[in-house]
Amino acid sequence: MAANGKKPWKFLGTITTVLLNTLFFLSTPWGVVVTFLGSISLVLWGVSRAVIQSPLTELSIGTFLAVLWTVIGLRVLMSFKQTASVKLEQTYEYCLNPEGYQFLIAEDDAFQIGFNFRNLSNGPIRVECEKFDLRIEDRSCPAPEEKIALVIPRVSLRGLRSGAFKPEVLKHGAVAMLDVQIAYGPPVGAPVRKYRFRTKLHLGLQKNEHGKIIQGGIVEEFLGDEDKPI
Repeated sequence: MAANGKKPWKFLGTITTVLLNTLFFLSTPWGVVVTFLGSISLVLWGVSRAVIQSPLTELSIGTFLAVLWTVIGLRVLMSFKQTASVKLEQTYEYCLNPEGYQFLIAEDDAFQIGFNFRNLSNGPIRVECEKFDLRIEDRSCPAPEEKIALVIPRVSLRGLRSGAFKPEVLKHGAVAMLDVQIAYGPPVGAPVRKYRFRTKLHLGLQKNEHGKIIQGGIVEEFLGDEDKPI
C-alpha cells in the first residue's frame, strides 16, 4: 500500500520537471528566438493559405493569365502579316569549282580545248582570265590581246576556250599542259581573290575512214590548284 501511495507523487514530480525545463528553455535568448520564428512562420502560413484560397485571389490570377495569353496570341497573329526578309552576305572564298573539259572541232579540222568552271558562291561574281596557257607537246597558242572578263550568275556554269590548233599538231595519246589563272570578285569593282588551276591532259582521237577527226577524248591528271586573296 505504501509503494502504491508513492506513484501519484512520483508522477507529479515528472510533470514539475517538464514544466521547469520548458520555462528554462523559454527563458534563454536562443529559445526566445526559436519560439518567435516559429510563431511568425505559423502566422505567415495561415495568412498565405487564406489569401490563396480567397475567391478574389483566384479571380485576379485567372484574369492576369487570360490577358497575358491574349496579348501573346495577338502578337503572333500580327507577326504573320509582316514580311520577313533575309539578306545574305556575299562571300567569295573558294567559289570557283572546275567542271570538266570540252574537245571542240571546227570545220577545217582545227580544234580547241575548253575549260569549264562553276560559280558556287551565294551571288554573282565577275571573273577576269589573266592566263590561259595550253601547251600540246611543244606547241602553244598565243595569248589573246584583250583580257577575257565576264559575270557569272550564282551556281551557273561558264567556260574558257583555248586558241585553235591545227589538226597535224594533235596525235593520239598527245599530252597537253594547262595552266589557268583567274582573278574574281564582286560584279562591280576590283577583284578580291585569285584562282590558279594546273593540270595535265591526255588527249585521244577518233577518226573516220577518211582520216578526219570526228571526236576527241580527254583524260585529266590533276596537278593542283590554289585560291588566295589578292
